[in-house]
Amino acid sequence: MNSRWDQVVRGKGLAGIGAVFFGGLILFTGWEQWDSSSVECGGKQMLPGDRCVSTTNGAPSGDNSYAEQRSDDRLFAALVMGGGAAVACGGLVQVGIVASRPGKSAPMNAGPFGPPIPPPVQPMPGPNVMRPDSGGQTYRRFPNG
Repeated sequence: MNSRWDQVVRGKGLAGIGAVFFGGLILFTGWEQWDSSSVECGGKQMLPGDRCVSTTNGAPSGDNSYAEQRSDDRLFAALVMGGGAAVACGGLVQVGIVASRPGKSAPMNAGPFGPPIPPPVQPMPGPNVMRPDSGGQTYRRFPNG
């Protein structure tokens, strides 16, 4: 794989890939409802000639015929499919943006968890320090005070 797709796979584009997958599931769910031949009212299947009466707090709030309920069901399915398509397209755009960015190649010696850890810093020398320009003499450092 080239470095652009490495960026997508290594995390920067995972949200986009997840959105494409999730949007596809929503789209499929909407399509299943759109393609369904049954019409339901309150979870029960309706037959032509039936009426669907909705209630709110015990009072009737809506009365739909079989044809009206089927139309409402198809409208809801169309909205679900539109939402799923929007989520999936947004994910595709995200993946495309991440993949089209000029990225840095991973270092050649990078492990699975990122670049290697740099070596530790060397400790400071103790109180007796031999300086290279001293001709072999040892100097003693004294703390400020």
